[in-house]
Amino acid sequence: MTQQSVLTPELKARIGRTGKPIVFDIEKGAIRKYAEAIGDKNPLWVDEAFAQKTRHKSIVAPPVFLHAASILARKAADGVFVSPLKNTVNGGQEFEYLAPVRVGDTITAVCRLADLKEAHGRLGMMLILTYLIECKDQHDKPVANITQTIISY
Repeated sequence: MTQQSVLTPELKARIGRTGKPIVFDIEKGAIRKYAEAIGDKNPLWVDEAFAQKTRHKSIVAPPVFLHAASILARKAADGVFVSPLKNTVNGGQEFEYLAPVRVGDTITAVCRLADLKEAHGRLGMMLILTYLIECKDQHDKPVANITQTIISY
């Protein structure tokens, strides 16, 4: 039995659209809790005296700390990129780090639907949505690009 395509011209027209920006402050307590949650004891994340002696001159956020930004930015874009399929799973993400994220930074994250493909799987029709989340600091300097793949079925 051939399944009908769900990748309509209207859905294809959404490629390139962006969601509303989300803005959040980078706080020392949030970095500390994140480092504890992932079991990373690197003093650069939690020890102010140690961090001040490094090239960063302050506590910085550990890698993947901005994953929360990608989730929030994608949720802010949900009204723009509604899939006609009911279920979703995370298909993975890639992080490109461009600059350290420091305590006191204000990060703005914007999510763009970068690509949309259709595939057939064991569970039937699937849409593979690729998002690009661009994160910039309060000086409009890029700090990270996050590519996130979501599979809708």
